[in-house]
Amino acid sequence: MKASSGRKRLNVQGTLDLETFQFTFVSGEKINAETTKQMQEKLERNNPAMTAVHVFVDNAPHLSPIERHWGMMHKWVIHNRHYVTFNQFTETILGFFRKTRPDKWKE
Repeated sequence: MKASSGRKRLNVQGTLDLETFQFTFVSGEKINAETTKQMQEKLERNNPAMTAVHVFVDNAPHLSPIERHWGMMHKWVIHNRHYVTFNQFTETILGFFRKTRPDKWKE
C-alpha cells in the first residue's frame, strides 16, 4: 500500500459557542498570535450584536466541549481512512467543518 510521504500538518484553531454550538475556525501553517488574532476578528464579525464575547483558552484533554468536537472530527474524517494526497486530506477536514458537521450535528 502506498503511503503519503512527508510530515505536512493542517493546523486548525476553533471555537465552539456553548449556547448555539456554532463552530468558528481558522486554519494556517502554524497556530500563533496571527491566527489567534484572525480568530478573534472572525468571532467579532460573526457576532456583531454581542457587546462581549468570552473566550476560554483550554487544552484540557477529553473534558471540554471543543475537545469532544475534535474527537468527532477524528471519528468522521481521520480514523481508518487513507488520503492519497495532503490536499485531499485538507479538503476533507475543512469540508467536515464547513458542511458535514453542520448537516450532521444532531447525529
